[in-house]
Amino acid sequence: MRLRYAAFTSPGREDRRNEDAVLGEVDLGLFAVADGVGRTVHAAEAARTALAGLRAGLLGGAAPPPGDTAWDKARLIAGVQEAHRRVRTLAEERGGSAAATLLAAWVVRGWVTFAHVGDGAAWLWRETVLERVCGADPGDLATATVVRDRLHRAEAGLLQAIGVDDRPVVPRIVERRWRPGDWLLLATDGVVDRLSEAAIANRLVEAARRRNPASVPEALVRSAQAAGARDDCTVLIAWRP
Repeated sequence: MRLRYAAFTSPGREDRRNEDAVLGEVDLGLFAVADGVGRTVHAAEAARTALAGLRAGLLGGAAPPPGDTAWDKARLIAGVQEAHRRVRTLAEERGGSAAATLLAAWVVRGWVTFAHVGDGAAWLWRETVLERVCGADPGDLATATVVRDRLHRAEAGLLQAIGVDDRPVVPRIVERRWRPGDWLLLATDGVVDRLSEAAIANRLVEAARRRNPASVPEALVRSAQAAGARDDCTVLIAWRP
């Protein structure tokens, strides 16, 4: 049965345009969110460019051997690298700075592979258990400091970003079995910074009880905004009915 997804995105309290972007490709099983890095000139365009690059890079390889999950991982990494290349090109051609964080999930052949660059977070919801599968690692402060200095960012959780400079971006890759009834959840840092995992789990429990996963993204975004989110807030959920 075909995957379904729902997403909701809204600007934070800074009274500016939304610099987040969303990708949902149900035929590919590809889902992603990107967050244009504040204080860069082309933040909103960087987010959109990163998602276009992710899709193009993932589709750019040869057809995989049957059942080759290593190929799936390699293609997702290639997508992240293409996203990085395109955002660098955007900055060079337009002048000024451009950068974005990126969080992607690819559901294929019974697996979901997550690729993480930046300060968003992803969860897998399975039978009332919420597992945070990737997100910023607060222990990696040395790397965070380097990136913060290059971007003039104050947030200690930003470890990498797409398009910062010509150095390669190495996404954090996490793989999980994809089982019937699983939900995957992606969120940008505007939500992650304001909502506890207990609050997120409670919302998922309620959505599962009502059999309405599509209600989750807007509900979480509104909750983050009510909790004082200043950054843009985006949530994407994907599931198999």
